[in-house]
Amino acid sequence: MTTPQPRPRTRKTTPTKDTTAAKGAKGATGAKAAKAPDAPKATKTAKANTTATKATKATATKAATSQKTATAADAPRAARTAKTARARGTAAAANSAKATAARGRPRRGAARASTESALLAAVDRVVDGHHHDPHAVLGAHPDGAGGTAVRVLRPGALEVGLVLADGVRVALAHLHRGVFTGTLPAGSDSAADYRVVTRYQPGGPEVTAADCYRFTPTLGELDLHLIREGRHEELWRALGAHLRTIDTPMGEVSGTGFAVWAPDARGVRLVGDVNFWNGEGHPMRSLGASGVWELFVPDVGEGALYKFQVLGSDGHWRDKADPMARRTECPPATRRW
Repeated sequence: MTTPQPRPRTRKTTPTKDTTAAKGAKGATGAKAAKAPDAPKATKTAKANTTATKATKATATKAATSQKTATAADAPRAARTAKTARARGTAAAANSAKATAARGRPRRGAARASTESALLAAVDRVVDGHHHDPHAVLGAHPDGAGGTAVRVLRPGALEVGLVLADGVRVALAHLHRGVFTGTLPAGSDSAADYRVVTRYQPGGPEVTAADCYRFTPTLGELDLHLIREGRHEELWRALGAHLRTIDTPMGEVSGTGFAVWAPDARGVRLVGDVNFWNGEGHPMRSLGASGVWELFVPDVGEGALYKFQVLGSDGHWRDKADPMARRTECPPATRRW
């Protein structure tokens, strides 16, 4: 029996450095051979890029030149446009100024209507009893045209007129809610004093009396100052009801000055025998921060019964007896005189 022989092993040999270098040289030669054909293409590309850059610069230069030319050509047009805009702006400003001036000068008819409306509103406040100074509405006041307007409060009157110091009679027209008005001629001194003549029934008698709302306050500044500071030591001499006689161009006027301290009141009226206990015709005026309300009523003498009607902050009227009255009725009556 024959024994098989083992196959001989083949040994692999590692290439020597010379062989590797030869291969590298061969690869480099191939690369150079490959790059050599692409050189003309790169040259053409560079030339094309240079040409494009020159074209772009030329285009930009042309555009800038064109823009300068257009700007130079449009300069006169722009100047004319700016000049026209300035002219239009000046005209618009002038028109606006004229419109503002026109608004600042209302028409005479509108101004007159506004004045009459304000006067009627003031009369409403006086008649309703919550005007702090009815003397500013009633009595004699300049009418703005050189004359004198006289307004008299006579609720329920049929006819009302004035008798002036020179004996001239002036009829008054009804204005609103029992207030009658008339105008005395310009330059006349007759407004210095007058008497009010009132007729309440057709064919009835005329009642002549001085106007309550043409007299100055019956309290002095010292009294008001001391009352305001709470240091008046003789209040009964300043407040309450006091008989007074006042000299006027048409003679002496006798009456009673009424004053009451009601600092929180919205309005105060006098009610009593003089007005049949209807205070609508005798609203009193407030004397500022003193809290005193005052009114001088002609032809009211000693023994006349009266009370004060006070409008509270809640809007309700209440009859109040005078805390400074000198005499009073026996209870349960509470009226004073």
